[in-house]
Amino acid sequence: MKTHQYAYLAMIAASLVACQGGEDSSRSLKDSTRLDEQADSARRDQGNVAPNNATSESAVGDDAAAFMKQAALGGMMEVELGKLAQEKAANAQVKAFAAKMVTDHEKANAELKTLASGAGIILPSEYPVEVKSHMEEMKKLKGAAFDQHYMDMMVNGHVKTLELFKSATTITERPVKEFAGRTLPILESHHKMAQEIQASLK
Repeated sequence: MKTHQYAYLAMIAASLVACQGGEDSSRSLKDSTRLDEQADSARRDQGNVAPNNATSESAVGDDAAAFMKQAALGGMMEVELGKLAQEKAANAQVKAFAAKMVTDHEKANAELKTLASGAGIILPSEYPVEVKSHMEEMKKLKGAAFDQHYMDMMVNGHVKTLELFKSATTITERPVKEFAGRTLPILESHHKMAQEIQASLK
């Protein structure tokens, strides 16, 4: 799980600029490549740290700790972008979907925060620089362009999020495993809804 942590962060950042077409697509590919290189560098740096450094005072293993941090980052982004979409989206379906993202992920985020607190895990409170920069760029989009970009991102992002949560259902720590199992059906419904709305926008 720890090996996938930085790649997961890179995926989140890259998904924010995906599917824009033309020159933007080329730029997205370059951004994604750059983020992958940074992920590789981060993993190499991680190799110089003692294996249990991040979780030496926690009540869970490294896999559970890495999952909670990744899930927290993704959930935080879902809420923030959901609120943004409620303000900027032109399509009623997109607005309704965004509202559901905020409601569902705020609930899951609160549950995860309680779980992490009990395990002695400090969850991230801000995004990596690349993710923050791409989110700022997204705020500049308007109307149909915003709607399409947001829904493309939701479809692509949920694929990786589902992979993350499915892998967490094999974690040894029962509370973490059960949280992932409870949340999976909700994420699957989000993905299905996102695909349907994405198709209706084309």
